[in-house]
Formats: sequence, structure tokens, C-alpha cells
Amino acid sequence: MSLELIINNDIKTAMKAKEDVTLRGLRAIKSAILLAKTAEGAPKTQAPKTK
Repeated sequence: MSLELIINNDIKTAMKAKEDVTLRGLRAIKSAILLAKTAEGAPKTQAPKTK
């Protein structure tokens, strides 16, 4: 399981549990990952194929 999927699942769990502090932290991490993936000079990777 990729780090992004783990973060997304943890975000869902925090939302259901109404854990605001945890949710803010996870969203910040997700945002940092997205910015790193879309930054100039970032290596181009393909998303894994799903069946």
C-alpha cells in the first residue's frame, strides 16, 4: 500500500472520529506530497495500474 493511500485512509478515519488536530496534520502531509509531485523538476512517475 502506498503512502498516499495510507494517508487518505487515515484522513477518512480522522473525519469519522472528528479528530480535528489529526485531520489538519494529515491534510498538511497530503498537501506536501501533492506539491512535491507537481513541482518543477520532480521525477515523472506513472500511477500504478489497477484492475
